Amino acid sequence: MSSYTLFTSLIPDSYAYAEFFLILSVLYLQYIKAQGRIPILPVASLAATNFGITSTNLITFLFAFVIMTFERPLSHYFKRLLMIGGAALGIVAVLTFVQAWTNHGISWIHNWGAGLANGGFKYMAPFSLMHHWKIVYMLFIHPVLTPATAFMDPNLVAFATDLHAPLPWYVSIVGCGLMFLALLGFMRMGRSREGWMLAGFILFALWLHIGLGFGLEAFEYDMYLYAGHFLFALFLLGGRCTIELKSPLLRRWLLAGVGLSACVTLVHNAVRHAHILAFINAAYANM
Repeated sequence: MSSYTLFTSLIPDSYAYAEFFLILSVLYLQYIKAQGRIPILPVASLAATNFGITSTNLITFLFAFVIMTFERPLSHYFKRLLMIGGAALGIVAVLTFVQAWTNHGISWIHNWGAGLANGGFKYMAPFSLMHHWKIVYMLFIHPVLTPATAFMDPNLVAFATDLHAPLPWYVSIVGCGLMFLALLGFMRMGRSREGWMLAGFILFALWLHIGLGFGLEAFEYDMYLYAGHFLFALFLLGGRCTIELKSPLLRRWLLAGVGLSACVTLVHNAVRHAHILAFINAAYANM
């Protein structure tokens, strides 16, 4: 179980929902590709749901949808897109009306810009390799293996990743091994739509957080939280690499390595999370 999943199960926020519906979207897009049809209402519902949870998820969902469903003739395909878009806008409009009606006339439209600003735009900064090289750990490794933590403000019992704490030797090995396995998976699937669909989630995250610097000003606190928007793609790409190995011997050795890494990750996360919860409990007891 990834560190990200453990952490987000303890907080009342949308991260876990964002991750779940992106995975559900990926599975459904694979299903409709296999069926050879593009149903309007289910796709529109997924588009509206992804937008409702986190607006940036709509971008990756649309990219994945186009990659998996693009077909000729173009006139028929674009007609289908317009119908899905219209249905999605209708769903959003109805839900917006219900929200405003039950919330004294206030809906997501009133604070949409503020939500984006608080979510990262006010923390934008240009990427600097010297200052931000540990973003690799924050985006790809710490969401899998729980990092050391430290209090940002003991009076608030607010804690964040301690980037200055030494890491156990196996953390980098397991984390980099997962990234390398995902890269091999993409190389094997580079000519398939599925490979580019999964890579799209990772590439968009790199462009958003490193290229644009979204959240980079406070990356030691925030970047860890954004992993739910693409973390699953690493596991799916790595899994496809393992499954599609033609050599039974190599497959057995790789499965053994993956199994060992999973056991190490499970024990590491259980110990670290128990320590963090005890740490927080003691802090509250001393307040």
